Amino acid sequence: MICPICGSQIQDNAKFCGKCGKPVPRCPSCGKVLYKRIRFCPQDGTAIPEQILQLIPETPAVPQPKPVQHVPEHPKPVQRQAPMQKIPQPKAPKKPEKSSNTLKVLLIILIAAFVLGIAAGAGYFFASRNSDRSADASAVEKDKNTAPPAKTAKPAQTPKPSPTSTPEPVYIHRYEVISGDVSWAEAKAACESRGGHLATITSESEYNEICAQADASGLTYLWIGGFANPSADADHLYAWITGEDWTFEKWFPNEPSQTDTDGTKEDCLCLWNARYQDTDIGWTFNDQRNSLLTAFPSVSGKIGYLCEYDIEVNQ
Repeated sequence: MICPICGSQIQDNAKFCGKCGKPVPRCPSCGKVLYKRIRFCPQDGTAIPEQILQLIPETPAVPQPKPVQHVPEHPKPVQRQAPMQKIPQPKAPKKPEKSSNTLKVLLIILIAAFVLGIAAGAGYFFASRNSDRSADASAVEKDKNTAPPAKTAKPAQTPKPSPTSTPEPVYIHRYEVISGDVSWAEAKAACESRGGHLATITSESEYNEICAQADASGLTYLWIGGFANPSADADHLYAWITGEDWTFEKWFPNEPSQTDTDGTKEDCLCLWNARYQDTDIGWTFNDQRNSLLTAFPSVSGKIGYLCEYDIEVNQ
């Protein structure tokens, strides 16, 4: 493991770097070392406190290479070959000289008899060979007419590869309430610069989780990721910026109105912690103009926006 600050090697459970002396930034929940500034732990999605994020440098540390030790190479000993010894060749024995004419005559007679015998044997050999060839040819022709047809080999079948499936990624959703007197367009850009998007609410359970964080913020207006649907019909006046299906809504009574009392178009969506007929009805959907401060300066300090982060976790 390396130190995220200076790149030095550290022990797995070290709390401080032995070289730079600075504390090692870790997730407060699972203890995973953080090498870059991320707002949530990639292991279990825990929110990382700001004081831990400040420990991580903007440029990730590069591990320092270990010095390479050069080992001198020892020359291999030269093996000398022993000189080859010459093997003396034996001398051929001298042939005895024939001095007798009788031996020469006998040798001529024997040679003549040998030649005559070879000639007679060759004539008999060729005669018998021609007769054998005729018999063999007849046998081969007979075998051709009676031999069964040759079998053809079946082509080898190539096994089909088994299909491999890639597991689908698993995501968890985290939400963050941020205070600021901003317009809907400014809030959308701010969430995207943080690596998320304006929150979308597609179920009752997600609405309840978001309301719990919204209540703790003390704000009244929170921009979320809904906008007027360009192809709106009676059932789909608004759409989510992520393209998700519009499967949940909780409108303030008599909303959406689509225009304000002065005729300004209301094409942005916010959560409004409102009262209706002297009763607190909690957080409801309300369509608004892009900037609340333009028409209602008195709501300054009560505006914020809700960012949503889709975090991929290990299965």
